[in-house]
Amino acid sequence: LTYTPILLVDFGGTSYHNGLSMAINTVGMFPCMLIYTAALKKVSNHALYLVACAFTLVRIFSLALVGSLESTIAVQIINSASFGLLQPAMLTAISHVTPLSLRSTAITICTASLTAVSGTVGNYVAGLIAEAWGMKVMFVAFTVVAVLGTLCYL
Repeated sequence: LTYTPILLVDFGGTSYHNGLSMAINTVGMFPCMLIYTAALKKVSNHALYLVACAFTLVRIFSLALVGSLESTIAVQIINSASFGLLQPAMLTAISHVTPLSLRSTAITICTASLTAVSGTVGNYVAGLIAEAWGMKVMFVAFTVVAVLGTLCYL
């Protein structure tokens, strides 16, 4: 998400395209969360978490491959599925492994580490990589990091 606006500008986009990209991403998350709720009745949270990880891998790698304004915006549909499935799967996983008395603390720590800590450190490192070797290399590098993270989950 952090580097999508840069890609949009690189491909000739304006604030309109950035807003459109964000709207597609945000609006698209809601139906994915509803799909998660319905799917959880038929398959395990573990399976849905892996599907969310797969969407995350595809999303990051797709950004290394985009070559136009339209394709960059289209990746936001994948991003919607990634976050729209990952957030509820993560919260459900925490609920399954954490005692009720610690659940809100565990959710807070997980959310903070996912967004604040990893976001800050990840964005800093991504910026260094992007400056030194370019955006495509950065997205490929973070695809590898996401693969490693998914393997750790397994």
